[in-house]
Amino acid sequence: MTLPTVEYHVAHCSFLPERVAWLEEFKKTFPHPFTLHVSAEKVHSNVWCRRMLTKIAESDLGDGGSEWHVMFNDDVTVCPQENAFAAALSHAKGDIVSFHTRCTNLTDINWCKTYWQTGPAYAYRKGTAADVLKFYDLLPPGFHDQPGNNEDVVGILYAWSRQLPIWSTVPSLVKHRLDIPSTLGYDHHALRDTAIPYDHPAFKGLKIGYPAYWEPKGDPPFIENPWAPSPQLKQRWMLIKELAEAALGGEPSPIMCCFCLEVPGVFKSDKTDKLVCRMCVFKMIAAQFNVMIGPSAPG
Repeated sequence: MTLPTVEYHVAHCSFLPERVAWLEEFKKTFPHPFTLHVSAEKVHSNVWCRRMLTKIAESDLGDGGSEWHVMFNDDVTVCPQENAFAAALSHAKGDIVSFHTRCTNLTDINWCKTYWQTGPAYAYRKGTAADVLKFYDLLPPGFHDQPGNNEDVVGILYAWSRQLPIWSTVPSLVKHRLDIPSTLGYDHHALRDTAIPYDHPAFKGLKIGYPAYWEPKGDPPFIENPWAPSPQLKQRWMLIKELAEAALGGEPSPIMCCFCLEVPGVFKSDKTDKLVCRMCVFKMIAAQFNVMIGPSAPG
């Protein structure tokens, strides 16, 4: 089986010494050419990821560009089997593939489907970068000011909007380097480590660098993203779609609730231009009521 053409990309923080040291090591061990996308200072993913995707989209124009683009963050250890990424992509059916699968501990499958674009390493099929950039333009004002709304969340919401789950490899083809500090302060995040890495004992001796390993065993199971389950994604996408349609129609976009940052505000402060939604007002009243009456008596 002919392997697909793949271009590799690294998002690099050149202002952090530990990331510079990682890059020097990566250059010595990674067997393929790659494009470096450098941030000389700390910027939001809304800046550095869009910059990287713009370069990828430009390379995809016309008949140029590779069939797939694999993107690494500069804090991973990569599977040493030379063609593991291309081999996996030769059988992937979706437009986004995650290589740091974290939604399952199963070792008797080779793929699962989920709505989780994992930050450490993922791939976009040719043309997807341009589509994701268009999706960025639909996001409402203030979206990137909300904590946690990074490039992985944008990719997840994009996939949900098209109802095309993200294919995730089992095992993971990268391991997250926990000795390299997170740029987002996620060092102690419960889901930052690697659950089923390529060197897990269950995969010892398996040729995951060959396409035969990655032939799907039937329809891969769908596994929910534990921190962004389908009902939540549905709600968020409906709101984004509503705001985007309002913006495209020339209507003013609603101001988001200053507490939850998830739905438009309704009640306005008489001192500022901040708005609060009905649910947050209800929660504040309930909390105040609980303080006034004290803990409930035992039943």
